[in-house]
Formats: sequence, structure tokens, C-alpha cells
Amino acid sequence: MFAKIFFWFYNFLYLIISIWLLLFANTYFNDLIIPDKFKWDGNKLKEDMTIYASMQLIILVIEIVLLVLLIHFFNKKYLSGVIKTENLITANWASGLVSMCLLCFVAFLIYGAYNS
Repeated sequence: MFAKIFFWFYNFLYLIISIWLLLFANTYFNDLIIPDKFKWDGNKLKEDMTIYASMQLIILVIEIVLLVLLIHFFNKKYLSGVIKTENLITANWASGLVSMCLLCFVAFLIYGAYNS
């Protein structure tokens, strides 16, 4: 019983940490990957930021995929090692929930950043 509670607790904690990491990466690091020509037109911001926002979204989705693959790997190891189950549907469900929450967060992040 405690092992299952711990399983869901560390998945929830991983979700909170992942949201923070995505926000931090989007704020400070993802701009370094995208070329400046998609954001600036001379010395002012471009009127049409569609390409820039699309590139930001693609980078965030790639980061989500990497984070979900990582938690899925840990979930499979935990379920097979600690709980001793061969039925890994729970790992798939947990990874699916984490991925859906992260995708909703990214949609909210991009919507909030470019809807003014």
C-alpha cells in the first residue's frame, strides 16, 4: 500500500518539478536556440511572431517528450522492481497523465505569452 502511495507521490512531485523546468527553460534557455532573425526586425520586435512562437512550441514539445520518457523509464523500473508487477499499465497511465498535464501547461504558457 505504501509503495503505491509513494509511486503517485513521486509522479506528482515530478510533475511539479517538470512544470518548473519547462517554465525556466522557456524563459532563459530556449531563446538561445532560436535565431534572432525570427524575433527582431532591425531594432524592434517583429509584428508577426508566428514563426518564433511555433519554434518555441516545438522546442517545448521536444522537452516534454524527453521528460515523459524519463518518468516512464523510472515508473517501469519502480513497478517491476519495488512493487514486483509485470502489469505495466499503471506506468503508461502515469506517463499519460504527466504528458497531458505538461501539454496543457505549455498550451497555457504559449497562449498567455502571445495573446494580448
